[in-house]
Amino acid sequence: MYSTKSAGFNLNKGDGKINSYFNYQFTDKNNFEELDSKRIIATDNSTLDQKAYTTYPSFNHYLGAGVDINFTNKFSADYDIRFSGNDNRSSADNFSNIITTAIKLLPGAMNLLLITVQTPHTGAMSFLPVIR
Repeated sequence: MYSTKSAGFNLNKGDGKINSYFNYQFTDKNNFEELDSKRIIATDNSTLDQKAYTTYPSFNHYLGAGVDINFTNKFSADYDIRFSGNDNRSSADNFSNIITTAIKLLPGAMNLLLITVQTPHTGAMSFLPVIR
């Protein structure tokens, strides 16, 4: 499931000349990218078929706190502090195939279409469908 979940709260207190706050925010995200492309390689007219899928899960905790003291109507002092903690990870699967198509004309009425698929995992595989 690819979604974003978020929750948080904010506490404020005002007491005459002193104001303070505290807040907390939590975020849980899981984003993804999907790539499906086919590119023709101009040098030999082969095709690069690429499929990639990447996920980006992350967690974030944010804390903030502060105080404001009014000494007079024209003078105040503020203090603010913030903390943020992140846990980001990514995972990617990438599958690439190079597809080479060669047409071999044979004498007579039967022609063969030779299709070779080159993969980094299995090596080369050739298919010989008959074209009449």
